Amino acid sequence: FCSTRKGTLQAAQTLAKTARYIRNIDHKNQLLENTKNLKDPKIRELIVNNGIGVHHAGMDSNDRHIIENLFLNSNLYVLLNLPAHLVIIKSTKHYFSNKFVDYSTTQILQMIGRAGRPQFDKTATAVIMTKHTDKLNYETLIEGNQLIESQLHKSLIEHLNVEICLKTICNLNEAINWLKSTFLYTRLKKNPFYYGIDLNLKNKQEFIDDYLSKLCIQNLNELMSVNLIEPCDFLNDPLAELKSTQNGNLMAKYCLLFETMKSLILNLSYLESNDAQQLSPNKTLYELIMLLSESKEFEDIKLRSNEKSILNALNNNGKIPKVNKIDQKIIRHVIDGKIKNPAMKICVLIQSQFGSIPINDFSLNQDIYRIFKVAQKISKCILEFLNFNPSFKIKQNYETFINSVVLHKCLTTRLWFDSPHILDNLI
Repeated sequence: FCSTRKGTLQAAQTLAKTARYIRNIDHKNQLLENTKNLKDPKIRELIVNNGIGVHHAGMDSNDRHIIENLFLNSNLYVLLNLPAHLVIIKSTKHYFSNKFVDYSTTQILQMIGRAGRPQFDKTATAVIMTKHTDKLNYETLIEGNQLIESQLHKSLIEHLNVEICLKTICNLNEAINWLKSTFLYTRLKKNPFYYGIDLNLKNKQEFIDDYLSKLCIQNLNELMSVNLIEPCDFLNDPLAELKSTQNGNLMAKYCLLFETMKSLILNLSYLESNDAQQLSPNKTLYELIMLLSESKEFEDIKLRSNEKSILNALNNNGKIPKVNKIDQKIIRHVIDGKIKNPAMKICVLIQSQFGSIPINDFSLNQDIYRIFKVAQKISKCILEFLNFNPSFKIKQNYETFINSVVLHKCLTTRLWFDSPHILDNLI
């Protein structure tokens, strides 16, 4: 099991230099016959000459299907990145955000789980190749003795908002007591150093209570700063009632992350100035698509280097067509310059779907599925926010409201509102 798609191919090529897994001439002829429809010449060469296959998410779906069948029918003995009797994790680190980082516990267990699937095997072996300094950590993981720590503090603000909306929490004291009933509190008492608390053993409980209090106050202040809860003096009066606003209810209803909801409020509500309140400028359809593309929910969608050529071609390399009629092979709202970040990628992929532009890349199609699943609920939240929010005046900001309606319809149908393919939905 290799950490990257490029690493998968490189590992297969290294294996090919030292070993061949072809039994005889009949086996080779069988491989030749079964791989004649493979689109990737490098993978075909590895299979035909060495009996080594490669399998990863970036492959063409037809190529994946051919290789899976070869492996399951015992025509391939070595295959990288597919369930098997023996699984080897070549490294416990992968390249992420311009640096090498360790795989998470969940990722390691998922890789190990590929060994000995019940429908294929009764026993299996997993090998983890790592540094000697990390050996003890993985031995503890395999033996099932690794402690599980809480992650609630990383997303506490969303949980507090939901509990306030449900009226489970009505004041600061109740918020702190609610936190004391969670797994976070249990682990804080057992392992405070994991959460960045350097405790004096004599006053351990006092330090933990102070940490929880500050954590609650910080998150409540953030909710209040963007009008997700109504203003109240909970610092001086811990029994002051915490009430959710319309914005807070929408955030809870659509399960949006705080940063996403904050961005919507700041971009679509009144702007505060020293002199007076003024409406934010009207948003075009393109600006709403970009606003949606920058949502925190898409944080796990990355811009891969091998995707840039496809995305730049869809974006016409940042050049707006000279002719009035938009080319059917490119998107309508061309982004200036090259595709440089995930938000630009998401914007291009959304528009490509609206224009019914075919994309023959498996990983991009996977991203599109995830993007639309999340984008539809965000666009519906935008529509409700503009429709029911008292701080938004439809008469003065009519263009933004109409464009939000159009965007939601486009995301629901996966077509432009005036698309010539609109009748395809009836077939």
